[in-house]
Amino acid sequence: MTPGAGPSPADRPTLGDRVAASYRRIATPILRRRALDRVRNRIGAERAKVAALRHPAAAEAGHAGVLAVLEDAAARAAAGEVDAAWTRVHTAREMAILHLEGPALEAAAEELRHEAGKLNAWRKATVLQLLSPQVPLPQAEAASGAALPNQPLQPEKVARAAEVVHEHYQNQAYKDGLRLSQLLRLAIALGLGLVVLLMLAWRGDIDLVIALSRGAQIDQLGKVLGCIAVFGFCGAAVSAAISFQAPQQPSRIPELMSSFQMTLLRLVLGTVSAVIVFLGVRSAAFEQTVALDISGEAYLLLAFAAGFSERLVTGIVETVAGRSSPTAPAKPAP
Repeated sequence: MTPGAGPSPADRPTLGDRVAASYRRIATPILRRRALDRVRNRIGAERAKVAALRHPAAAEAGHAGVLAVLEDAAARAAAGEVDAAWTRVHTAREMAILHLEGPALEAAAEELRHEAGKLNAWRKATVLQLLSPQVPLPQAEAASGAALPNQPLQPEKVARAAEVVHEHYQNQAYKDGLRLSQLLRLAIALGLGLVVLLMLAWRGDIDLVIALSRGAQIDQLGKVLGCIAVFGFCGAAVSAAISFQAPQQPSRIPELMSSFQMTLLRLVLGTVSAVIVFLGVRSAAFEQTVALDISGEAYLLLAFAAGFSERLVTGIVETVAGRSSPTAPAKPAP
């Protein structure tokens, strides 16, 4: 872009971007008040820490840069972009570490060593290696049992260790946001299902299912299947909300399972399964094979339970994520 020229068409915000920005600016102070207050308090604390530091004149420019990043973080928070504000707060902390020395640098390193206990294996190993005061020896000297020499802490390595720790917390916040969005979708779906159930009950359609007996002819098949489908839909929504809280999922699962398409697939699968199970139970082959006197209420409970078959989607996604993961354990040879 030439000096003085306006932003290119690709850089201009679209209508969707402007609507999303307006929504964040209005909704975040209401829906995420605590998160917004927390990041604003952290920005204020970081500004106070930078202002209280005694640093030489040579570091003035660096600390001015830290304050500029904190100003950007405050602007992001004012726009309702909580995650972006936290990213800039972490960047400011990493920049401030570059200007620490002596006891202040050692204190920052000690804090990161304790924080490393909360990380996964590879991040923890990386942080501890960056903060190790010992210099790795060449292979020949290490084999001879020579003692490892110590070296003073380097601000660059401490800042890099802080970046690894901050990346971990940002990833966790991102995944938590995905889970909350998914649960909100499922809550909306369940609410809509409940409204439809109440409408069906008010119209008397559910009474048609309750009145069914074994082997009886269904006069209004469309209304009956509609009730069965709605019960299966509600069962799928409840099952998805419960299963989404399962711990120890592969790292890619939250992203895969939180998409709108995957949510829709799970609800549709539960709905279709309920209808298929109902038709299967009502079939002549099933009635001749299984001697069960199934009442109308049991059909509704069976349809709701059939909605839990949406968990097949989770199993498929876990299988795909496991196969495509570079750390997935290899199957033993037959």
